[in-house]
Amino acid sequence: MGSNSNSDFKIIAAVVIVSIVIFAGLIWLVDGSQTPTTVDLGYLIGSDPHTKGPEDAALTIVEFSDFQCPACKAAGPVLDAFLQDNPEDVRLIYRHFPLVSIHLNSRAAAVASEVAAESGKFWEYHDLLFANQATWSQESDPTDLFVSYAAQLDIDSETFREKLSQTAYNTAVRDDQVIAQDLNLNSTPTLFINGELYSGVPSTSDLYQYLSEAKSN
Repeated sequence: MGSNSNSDFKIIAAVVIVSIVIFAGLIWLVDGSQTPTTVDLGYLIGSDPHTKGPEDAALTIVEFSDFQCPACKAAGPVLDAFLQDNPEDVRLIYRHFPLVSIHLNSRAAAVASEVAAESGKFWEYHDLLFANQATWSQESDPTDLFVSYAAQLDIDSETFREKLSQTAYNTAVRDDQVIAQDLNLNSTPTLFINGELYSGVPSTSDLYQYLSEAKSN
């Protein structure tokens, strides 16, 4: 009888230990895949970003966005109005995060914006892409439309078309995607406001709350 009890105890102990190990492993997996709630601004900003607003602004917003994402389009006017009302206090930085699994033309749009950026027209092209999102999103090949948007900004059409296939512009988009993947981002728009995670279309009241806190620190 004593032998059986001892054996049962060992079995129970083994089960408990295995359960603890499995549970700990699950916690590690969950934590390992979570997006951090705060991130160093220097890492988020990187080098040569697409930016609006002064470098010494009290509030820096880093936006990971997808040109084919309807929610990103909705976020644009909110952020623009906030910047216009606070030109000395707010800086916006745009990072590419095309969700190519659901938005088939999003990467091509991001590349096109990088080509436009070389002519100093990133933000103008950014606005055209969102304004015409419903049109180019439906195309099997949106290249002609992308070239036509460049022409509206007085960018040479032939040169623009040639550059769309050049590696450098794809690399710029990929570099932003690598950062997004390192942060385990999975949706757009995702913002980091002074390094603090904010998911989805921001509300004006939330933005002003962040600004108030930043200016009081």
